[in-house]
Amino acid sequence: MCGGGEGNWEIISTDATIHQEMTNRVNSDVHVLLVDDNPELLDITSAFLRRECGISVIEASDVDQAKDTMKSAERYRIDCVVSDYRMDGKNGLDFLEWIRIHHPELPFILLTGRGDENIAEEALAMNASGYVQKGSTEQYAQLWNRIREEVSLARKRQQAETMVNAMEQFPLPTFVISGDEISHANQALSKSYGEAIEGVPAKEAVAENDRHRVDNEIRPAIERKGWWMGTLTFRTADGTELNCFSAISQISKERLAGMVLDVNVLNEYISISVESR
Repeated sequence: MCGGGEGNWEIISTDATIHQEMTNRVNSDVHVLLVDDNPELLDITSAFLRRECGISVIEASDVDQAKDTMKSAERYRIDCVVSDYRMDGKNGLDFLEWIRIHHPELPFILLTGRGDENIAEEALAMNASGYVQKGSTEQYAQLWNRIREEVSLARKRQQAETMVNAMEQFPLPTFVISGDEISHANQALSKSYGEAIEGVPAKEAVAENDRHRVDNEIRPAIERKGWWMGTLTFRTADGTELNCFSAISQISKERLAGMVLDVNVLNEYISISVESR
């Protein structure tokens, strides 16, 4: 599979496990900035990522060149940074510090050597996405898995942020639930609720006699098919209860998005639509 020992990244055979993983590779539009001051290791790792993973690799031989690449945003689109720690001059942690200042959400994976456990811990404390230890026989599979996971998570976050921004312009009351709390609500929902609703536990916005349905009906439906639609009694800040139509869907592992509309208002919309035909 891969040669053992610190710094030895030469591919000497193809392990069946890695081969199976890579057989189902997704030729997605992923661009990785790979930083290493060892030309041989840079070439081998770059070749692996291109050939086995089907992704685009932009190479940099030191931190300064990597910074110049990141500054060329109009020329390169970087989805993930993979950087070696041990380099002459500025090291991988120096580059991580710069990345977190200028690109705080960009996935960053640090390549460490055996005995660099303290460096790996420091990198995680600096908000690195993760690290991969060189010299392991599983290093290539681990690296690709890590890139794939981090890019997928980053894109989901971007999609969620785009959706939240779009929700602000939506005329119907819409919300995002993160964990058990309402993390975002547009102006239409805050107006219906009577005050700012962000940070309120989602169950508190449901009338008490309907709260059992959240765990017994709504969440199981979302877990099973990814969405739920139906009527639910909504409780405003002053305790007023409104019979509402609601639609909720899962947008990530920990986040739900949905809309809620007073049934009386919905019926008015329907009547106006019918009359206008």
